[in-house]
Amino acid sequence: MASLQVEASPEEDAVIKLQRTFLLVTLGLSSLIYGSKVDPLDFTRGVKKPKAMWMSMFVSVLLSPVLAYVLILALRLEVREGIALLVTSCCPAGNLSPIFTYYTEADICLSLSVIVLSTLMSVGMIPLGVYICSNAYTELDLTVIPNTLIVVNLCVNIGGIALGMAFRRYKEKWADRFVKAVSYLPLLVVIAMIIIVRIKLPNSVDASIKDISAVFLYLIIVLCGTYLTGMLVDQDHHVCRAMGLCSADKSVALALSIIHVSFSGEALVDTLTIPTLFLIEYILIGVVLSVAYQIYSYHTFSPFTVILENLRPVTPV
Repeated sequence: MASLQVEASPEEDAVIKLQRTFLLVTLGLSSLIYGSKVDPLDFTRGVKKPKAMWMSMFVSVLLSPVLAYVLILALRLEVREGIALLVTSCCPAGNLSPIFTYYTEADICLSLSVIVLSTLMSVGMIPLGVYICSNAYTELDLTVIPNTLIVVNLCVNIGGIALGMAFRRYKEKWADRFVKAVSYLPLLVVIAMIIIVRIKLPNSVDASIKDISAVFLYLIIVLCGTYLTGMLVDQDHHVCRAMGLCSADKSVALALSIIHVSFSGEALVDTLTIPTLFLIEYILIGVVLSVAYQIYSYHTFSPFTVILENLRPVTPV
């Protein structure tokens, strides 16, 4: 991709570093907060019944780049946007899925496990995914893998989960109150980052209908497809929800690092749109799903509904 590389401006470098910092803080907060909702027995159960975890890994690591490749060709995306979509789809699971897993009462342990394992595998799977799908664009030549950032992400992720579990082991009631009080905090950090980037680089969030549609279709297909696949193999609904949410989420921090060393100038600003859209649209979809689930749960399990069910006359046999 040498023909697309020029010297990046200080402002562009600052924005990329700011995004990575914000997303790393989000990862640390998410791991600590939602690590406080699990204990070692949860992970033990996941190891004994690993089908959901490995299916989520298969979708996140292998099928996601193939889906991105198909969407690139079907929607005829421009070179920069197509490469950004492909690179983002090849990245491991991101740090937003535990938030919506929590609010939809899904399997948080599964979500955390997929994040750790997919990040661990990303050293080999990112270039493999790009290699498999690189026929879409001859310009795509991934020569720099952000191995340092991958290691940092792993350390922050595992460290946060370990601290959260230690906190829960020490004071379980306090841990539950802590999660309930600050469960939304990682989401606020990401939203603040998007707003700051929009102010510093206004064109970085300018997206065409085609770009918005490509990211939306990608997220919906992965979410629904993984959920339905889980149902077909007899997984519980809360497990299927976690499978869909963690498979669709992507580590935008790693995608930004790859894009940063591949583009600069106007090309960099244009290419930032797709990873930012991933964050915005995933958050919107997650919020809609969380609100819908909370409404459903309230209607189904509210005391008023239970009373009405008990008042129904019993049909004689």
